[in-house]
Amino acid sequence: MSRGDQLQRQWNLLRTLQTRGEGIPLQDLARELEVVERTIQRDLELLQKLGFPIEHEDDEIGK
Repeated sequence: MSRGDQLQRQWNLLRTLQTRGEGIPLQDLARELEVVERTIQRDLELLQKLGFPIEHEDDEIGK
């Protein structure tokens, strides 16, 4: 996967989180973005390290 594809996916992830708000199951994000859950986890970890205020609790994001 190219770096551009990764950035696009991460941008889409941020937009999805902003639009849908709190308590989004990890499985739903993975299905919606057409990737495996581990990819979402890695993207979320990176976005948190970059300073985006993303909280998670077990398998739900945004709580």
